Amino acid sequence: DNWKNDSELIRTIGKIKLHILDWNDIIITKIARAEDRDYKDIIEIIKTQKLSLEKIKKRYYEIAETSIIADYDYKFKLLEKRI
Repeated sequence: DNWKNDSELIRTIGKIKLHILDWNDIIITKIARAEDRDYKDIIEIIKTQKLSLEKIKKRYYEIAETSIIADYDYKFKLLEKRI
């Protein structure tokens, strides 16, 4: 629900507004893909942006079950093991 508040407006082109996802949502898209490079990226983002794993986990589980993320619980547990 807060994606618009949490994202950054990049540009408006006519009636179209382009936003970039916040770091938490970028991480969620990387978990969904779940390649080795994604987990490496996620760990680096969490460290450099000083993000809370608990906040990411809360957001992830709020949307994962109703989204098209296959094996969503398993994928997050893989991330937790790597951190």
